[in-house]
Amino acid sequence: MRALLLLFVPTVASAAPLEMRYLRSENLHIANQGGAINWFDEVTLTLDLESNGRLVGRETGTSREHNLYASYSTEELQTWTQQWSGTWKQSGATLALEVVLGTRACTHTKKPSDGTVAQLTCKPVTPKIRFACTTAQVTLRDKTADKVWQCLPTGTAQLDRTPTPWTFGKTRCVKTLGGRGGVSYERC
Repeated sequence: MRALLLLFVPTVASAAPLEMRYLRSENLHIANQGGAINWFDEVTLTLDLESNGRLVGRETGTSREHNLYASYSTEELQTWTQQWSGTWKQSGATLALEVVLGTRACTHTKKPSDGTVAQLTCKPVTPKIRFACTTAQVTLRDKTADKVWQCLPTGTAQLDRTPTPWTFGKTRCVKTLGGRGGVSYERC
């Protein structure tokens, strides 16, 4: 009797879509009860890597800053959605991405406690960006480790409020927790 052994080596294309989640929520209290500032950022970016080397991406984000003082407060809010397309190529432990911005919808407002909502301009996003991704191992908050792709632009790139590096779990979603105290990671 003969046995047939099939060896399957997973690649990026055979895996689930790459998903990046980023969360920052922190407070700053001003001395002598002078006030407080709260920052909140949440971004989700999903890249579908197709077997033909093409990619399709979707990004949603919210960024909020609330300033509270004895005599007034302000609330600044930015929300956005972006569609990306482009190409990808994996070579061993590296991954190259070239993303092209498709559609972008962005609103940015600021409201003082004693005034009306002001419409602000969202910062620009570079329409075509190359990313170099390397394999890294990160320690999660539960003290286990996960392998991730960490992707940085290869040149100058404007991403408005989208954080870098783009960090994607290789086998499951990994969330980046950011802030003034540094970065940590947890499962999505």
